[in-house]
Amino acid sequence: MDESQVRKKLKEIELSLGGKLSEDYKKFSSEKVQWEDVHELKLVSGGQVYIYGCAQLLERNAAYEVQFYASGYFLIGQDGDLGYFLSLKGEDEVYSLDLGALGSLTMNKEADSIYGL
Repeated sequence: MDESQVRKKLKEIELSLGGKLSEDYKKFSSEKVQWEDVHELKLVSGGQVYIYGCAQLLERNAAYEVQFYASGYFLIGQDGDLGYFLSLKGEDEVYSLDLGALGSLTMNKEADSIYGL
C-alpha cells in the first residue's frame, strides 16, 4: 500500500467514524506504517508501542468496543494491555489507558503528537 492508498483508507475510516484523525498521525501512518499490519515504534522513554496499520484499525477498535466505551477516541496501537489513542477531533495529542479501564478512567496524555512518543 503506497502513501496515497493509506491516506485514502484513513479518509474512509474518518467518514465511517464521523470524526477526524490528526494530520501528524495520517502523515506518520502513510510514511512509516504504510502496508504493515503493525509497526513497532520505539518510545522516547525506551519502551515500544505497536501502531496498527490501516487494515487493523477498525477491527481492533471493534474488538475493544472503543467507540462504545470511549466515544470520541480512536485506538491506534498498544503495548500489552495499554492502548494508545487519538481524539477524533483531529487533535495531535496521543493518550493512553489500560484497555480494561475504558470508560471508567480518564485517559493519560502521553505526547503532543505521535512524533513525540
